[in-house]
Amino acid sequence: MKTLFLLRHSKSSWDEPDKEDFERPLNKRGIKDAPLMGKLIAGMEVPPAKVFSSGALRAKMTAEAIAAELGINTPVDLVEEFYQNDVFGMLEFIKKIPDELESVLLIGHNPTWEELASVLVCGSAALFKFPTSALAILTSEIGKWELAGKESFALDALVHPRILKGLGKGKTRE
Repeated sequence: MKTLFLLRHSKSSWDEPDKEDFERPLNKRGIKDAPLMGKLIAGMEVPPAKVFSSGALRAKMTAEAIAAELGINTPVDLVEEFYQNDVFGMLEFIKKIPDELESVLLIGHNPTWEELASVLVCGSAALFKFPTSALAILTSEIGKWELAGKESFALDALVHPRILKGLGKGKTRE
């Protein structure tokens, strides 16, 4: 079984409008939310064996916070192509993941992440919404990553910090 964790980077700062988009850091909320999602991921039955992240500063900062929660044995690879990759580019990346990795975490950007999750699960784009720090947990019976494609995964969960914070306070939706 293969497990694919798709995480949109945490909330970024717009305090410095002159900064290039690639260089925007996390804001205060993002700095709080990234470790929260890391704790969630670390507690999974099958946590990711490897983390791949966009090289954009906000994604890199998210990846570092996640990796700290996962422990030092989880390597993070920065993949510059994640920053502007489309769904087809991401599918090609997934197909090249080494098969010995049963579970991986990909950290990147919208709209690609919500489209990618939608294609992998339903075969069409943009059915899922990914707020910042949203995590989709996808599983598949495929034995090799190269077999990843349309409708090859099941959605096990789609979680974001607002849900986790609400659960921690005992809030429920009517």
